[in-house]
Amino acid sequence: LEVHLVTTTNVTGDLAVIGVMYKYGETNPLLEKLWPAEAEDFAFRIKGEEYAEDQAHLHEKGATADIPTDIDVMKDLFPADGNWDYWAYKGSLTTPPCSEGVYWHLMKEPVTATVDQVINFQNVLSETSDGIRTNNRAPQPLNGREIVSFHSDE
Repeated sequence: LEVHLVTTTNVTGDLAVIGVMYKYGETNPLLEKLWPAEAEDFAFRIKGEEYAEDQAHLHEKGATADIPTDIDVMKDLFPADGNWDYWAYKGSLTTPPCSEGVYWHLMKEPVTATVDQVINFQNVLSETSDGIRTNNRAPQPLNGREIVSFHSDE
């Protein structure tokens, strides 16, 4: 699982992305805020399967839902240990139109999520021909891109 925060730069207005990777481990507090473990319906909203009529709007393109809590991105999304090391490079969007000229900042330290939390995300995706539920773009060649490593203690 990977989360992308998409924004624009203050100076040029170009697109910028902060990417945070997840690994299996402890319950992720942010994901728990978004989809509490006791929210029985979320894990069963599998794309292509039956769902309650009052949940039909959740399957429409562009659907939105209110999140019943405040989220502090700096506290809730990034590694709790304060490790802000990251790689930076100029790349492209990972979804159509896959535009170039995007400033990427990929955090080196992954945060944790339980298997069930990851499955909740996978369940809303369509299956590929191989039976895999994913929405990631295949890794792209470097094409001469320079990747710079930044350390938070520098």
